[in-house]
Amino acid sequence: MGTHHGYFDKALNSLENLSVVELVNQAGPDLLVVGTGMPLQELWLRDNWANLRVPVAMTGGAVFDYTAGFLRRPPPWMQRERLGAGRRPVDRTPVHACCGARVQWGPVHPRSQGLSPE
Repeated sequence: MGTHHGYFDKALNSLENLSVVELVNQAGPDLLVVGTGMPLQELWLRDNWANLRVPVAMTGGAVFDYTAGFLRRPPPWMQRERLGAGRRPVDRTPVHACCGARVQWGPVHPRSQGLSPE
Protein backbone atom coordinates (compact mmCIF):
# COMPACT_ATOMS: atom_id res chain seq x y z
CA MET A 1 0.00 0.00 0.00
CA GLY A 2 1.26 3.47 -0.72
CA THR A 3 0.25 7.09 -0.71
CA HIS A 4 1.43 10.23 -2.41
CA HIS A 5 0.54 13.82 -1.62
CA GLY A 6 -1.57 15.53 -4.24
CA TYR A 7 0.74 18.52 -4.60
CA PHE A 8 2.59 17.79 -7.82
CA ASP A 9 2.55 19.11 -11.38
CA LYS A 10 -0.39 17.22 -12.89
CA ALA A 11 0.35 18.24 -16.49
CA LEU A 12 0.22 15.04 -18.53
CA ASN A 13 3.89 14.90 -19.57
CA SER A 14 5.45 16.68 -16.60
CA LEU A 15 8.27 14.83 -14.83
CA GLU A 16 6.37 14.88 -11.54
CA ASN A 17 3.22 13.44 -13.07
CA LEU A 18 5.13 10.73 -14.94
CA SER A 19 6.91 9.88 -11.69
CA VAL A 20 3.60 9.44 -9.81
CA VAL A 21 2.19 7.26 -12.58
CA GLU A 22 5.34 5.12 -12.48
CA LEU A 23 5.14 4.81 -8.66
CA VAL A 24 1.56 3.60 -8.95
CA ASN A 25 2.47 1.12 -11.68
CA GLN A 26 5.45 -0.23 -9.73
CA ALA A 27 3.22 -0.81 -6.69
CA GLY A 28 0.85 -2.91 -8.82
CA PRO A 29 -2.35 -2.10 -6.92
CA ASP A 30 -5.67 -3.82 -7.41
CA LEU A 31 -7.45 -0.54 -6.69
CA LEU A 32 -6.36 3.07 -7.11
CA VAL A 33 -8.23 5.77 -5.19
CA VAL A 34 -7.49 9.35 -6.23
CA GLY A 35 -8.56 12.05 -3.77
CA THR A 36 -7.24 15.42 -4.88
CA GLY A 37 -10.58 17.23 -4.92
CA MET A 38 -13.05 17.90 -7.69
CA PRO A 39 -12.52 18.32 -10.55
CA LEU A 40 -8.75 17.70 -10.33
CA GLN A 41 -9.10 14.03 -9.36
CA GLU A 42 -11.48 13.25 -12.24
CA LEU A 43 -9.33 15.14 -14.75
CA TRP A 44 -6.11 13.49 -13.53
CA LEU A 45 -7.60 10.01 -13.73
CA ARG A 46 -9.06 10.66 -17.18
CA ASP A 47 -5.78 12.07 -18.51
CA ASN A 48 -3.60 9.32 -17.05
CA TRP A 49 -5.84 6.26 -17.40
CA ALA A 50 -4.11 4.99 -20.54
CA ASN A 51 -0.74 4.98 -18.73
CA LEU A 52 -1.92 3.42 -15.47
CA ARG A 53 -1.66 -0.35 -15.10
CA VAL A 54 -4.43 -0.77 -12.54
CA PRO A 55 -7.55 -2.89 -13.02
CA VAL A 56 -9.81 -0.56 -11.03
CA ALA A 57 -9.54 3.14 -10.26
CA MET A 58 -11.94 5.57 -8.65
CA THR A 59 -12.05 9.08 -7.34
CA GLY A 60 -12.33 9.38 -3.60
CA GLY A 61 -13.14 12.97 -2.81
CA ALA A 62 -14.27 13.24 0.78
CA VAL A 63 -14.01 9.49 1.44
CA PHE A 64 -10.66 10.08 3.16
CA ASP A 65 -12.22 12.71 5.42
CA TYR A 66 -15.13 10.43 6.33
CA THR A 67 -12.87 7.44 6.97
CA ALA A 68 -10.46 9.47 9.11
CA GLY A 69 -13.33 10.89 11.15
CA PHE A 70 -12.63 14.49 10.12
CA LEU A 71 -16.05 14.83 8.52
CA ARG A 72 -19.47 13.63 9.66
CA ARG A 73 -22.01 12.16 7.27
CA PRO A 74 -24.82 14.60 6.51
CA PRO A 75 -28.28 13.89 7.91
CA PRO A 76 -30.36 11.38 5.91
CA TRP A 77 -32.56 14.07 4.34
CA MET A 78 -29.48 15.81 2.91
CA GLN A 79 -28.17 12.50 1.59
CA ARG A 80 -31.51 11.72 -0.09
CA GLU A 81 -31.56 15.14 -1.77
CA ARG A 82 -27.86 14.84 -2.76
CA LEU A 83 -26.97 17.93 -0.71
CA GLY A 84 -24.17 16.36 1.31
CA ALA A 85 -21.37 18.31 -0.38
CA GLY A 86 -23.04 21.57 0.68
CA ARG A 87 -22.54 20.68 4.31
CA ARG A 88 -18.80 19.97 4.05
CA PRO A 89 -17.54 23.56 4.48
CA VAL A 90 -19.56 23.81 7.70
CA ASP A 91 -18.18 20.54 9.08
CA ARG A 92 -14.52 21.16 8.28
CA THR A 93 -12.24 21.19 11.27
CA PRO A 94 -8.98 23.16 11.55
CA VAL A 95 -7.12 19.91 10.81
CA HIS A 96 -8.00 20.34 7.14
CA ALA A 97 -6.04 23.54 6.89
CA CYS A 98 -2.80 21.58 7.20
CA CYS A 99 -3.65 18.27 5.54
CA GLY A 100 -3.09 17.68 1.82
CA ALA A 101 -5.09 15.39 -0.40
CA ARG A 102 -3.43 12.12 -1.29
CA VAL A 103 -3.19 9.76 -4.17
CA GLN A 104 -3.42 6.30 -2.62
CA TRP A 105 -2.73 2.85 -3.98
CA GLY A 106 -2.53 -0.59 -2.54
CA PRO A 107 -3.68 -4.17 -2.87
CA VAL A 108 -7.28 -5.02 -2.15
CA HIS A 109 -7.04 -8.36 -0.46
CA PRO A 110 -9.15 -10.03 2.26
CA ARG A 111 -6.04 -10.67 4.34
CA SER A 112 -5.29 -6.96 4.48
CA GLN A 113 -8.52 -6.63 6.45
CA GLY A 114 -7.70 -9.56 8.74
CA LEU A 115 -10.24 -11.80 7.00
CA SER A 116 -9.78 -15.25 5.58
CA PRO A 117 -9.59 -15.41 1.77
CA GLU A 118 -12.67 -17.64 1.56
